[in-house]
Amino acid sequence: MEAYPKRMPGMKIMIVTHAFPPMNATASHRVYSWAKTWSEDGHEVHILTTGKHTFDGSMDLNYDISDLNVHVVPYLGKKRARQASDDGFKKNNIEKWERIKTYTRKFRFGMGMFTDLRMLAFGPLMREGRKLLQEGDFDFIISSYPPEVVHLVACRLSLEFRTPWVADYRDLWFREMRLFQYRLTTFLSGLVNRRLLRKAKVISTVSKGLSKRLEELLNRQVRVSYNGFIKPQWEIDSSRPWKDDKIHIVYTGRLYPGKRDPRTFLQTVSTFRKSEPSFDHRLAIDFYGYDVGYVEGIAKEFGLEPCLKTHGFVPYDESLRIQRNAGVLLFLDWAEESAEGILTGKLFEYLTSRRPILCVGTRKDTEAADIIRNAECGVVVTCGEEIHSYLHELLEQEPPETPGIEGAAFYSRENQTRILLEQITHSIYSAA
Repeated sequence: MEAYPKRMPGMKIMIVTHAFPPMNATASHRVYSWAKTWSEDGHEVHILTTGKHTFDGSMDLNYDISDLNVHVVPYLGKKRARQASDDGFKKNNIEKWERIKTYTRKFRFGMGMFTDLRMLAFGPLMREGRKLLQEGDFDFIISSYPPEVVHLVACRLSLEFRTPWVADYRDLWFREMRLFQYRLTTFLSGLVNRRLLRKAKVISTVSKGLSKRLEELLNRQVRVSYNGFIKPQWEIDSSRPWKDDKIHIVYTGRLYPGKRDPRTFLQTVSTFRKSEPSFDHRLAIDFYGYDVGYVEGIAKEFGLEPCLKTHGFVPYDESLRIQRNAGVLLFLDWAEESAEGILTGKLFEYLTSRRPILCVGTRKDTEAADIIRNAECGVVVTCGEEIHSYLHELLEQEPPETPGIEGAAFYSRENQTRILLEQITHSIYSAA
C-alpha cells in the first residue's frame, strides 16, 4: 500500500489541464469550477496549463482568475499565451479555424493523440510541474482529459514525487467510444490509457454512462462528477434578443450529423407547418453555433427558410442571454446507444435557464433524458408524432410554462465539485 500523508483541513492541489479560461470550452468551465470552489473553501490550488493559440478558439470566457495560482506554460515557441483582451471574440477568425477543423476532423480524430500538437507541451509542462512540486508537497494532482498529454504529465509527476494522481475523463476517445478513429489508433490509444490508469489513485468522469464503461474496461471503481453549471441564468442580463413576439425554439452548440442531428425535428416542423398553418406566424427556430451550413442545407430541403435562422457562433455570455429568453430550448440527445453517457455541457446550461427543454432523441431512457425529467425542466420525445403534438400544445400556450429551479440545484458546479473532492479524499486517505 502506498504511503500518503494524512489529509489536512487545508489541502494543496495541482490541476493539470489544457482548457482553462479565457478559452471558451465546456472543459474550461469544469476545471475553473474546481479551482475556484476549492480555493474559496480554503485549499491552496495551483493550475498548470498550456499557452493558448488561435486554433484553440475564442478567448472570451471572462471569468476572474486574478485570485488563482495559474501557471501558463508556452509550448509552441516563446509566444506568450493569448489573453481575453488580445482578441476576445473575433467571429470571422474563429469561424475560419472551425471550418478548417471541420474539414480535417476525420483525419485528426482518426490519428488521435499521434497528430495532436498539444503533445509538444509534455516537456514544458513537466519542467514547470517539477518546479512547483519541489517547492512543497501537494496532497494530490488531478488532470482532466483530453488531451492525453495532461494525463501523461500528471502520471509522471505523480511517480516522481510520490503524490496521488486523480485521472479525470471528460470524454472517452478510445475503444468503442471512438469517433472516426482508425483501428490502429484505437488500439494504441486504448493501450496507452489502460497502462496510465493503473497508476491513478482515483478515476473520475462526467456521467454514469461513461463511468460504467470505464469500470467495465478497467475493473475498478470510477467516480462521477457532472459538469454542472456555474452562472445561474436568472442572474444574467435578461433583455430579449428578438424584436418580434414569436415563440423562439433555440439550439446552441455543436451538431454531429447522424449522431446529434436536428434532421428528425426539422422534418417534423416542416410537416407541422403544412398541416397547421394557423400557428406558423408564431413559430421561430434559431440555431447558434459553428454548423451553419449543415442546418441551412436541411432548412432548404424542407422549406423552412421562413421560420428558421442560423446565427453562427456567439460569445458565451450572449449565448446565456439567448437561452434565458428562448420560448423553448432544443436539446438533441445522442442517437447512438453506444454514445450513452456523453452529456454535453449545454445540457446543464439549459437546466439553469428556467426555460422549458425539448429533448429530441431515439430513446427515453438515456441519462440525459433522466436528468431533464428528474430536474422537472422539460419533456422527452422520440418520434415525429410526439414532436407534432408538443408543437401544437406549445403554440397554444401563452406563454410557455416556466420550470422551477429547485431540481437543477443539485447540478451546480460548486455542488458537483465538492462532491468530487469528498470522493477523492475518501479514496486516497480512507485506508491510510
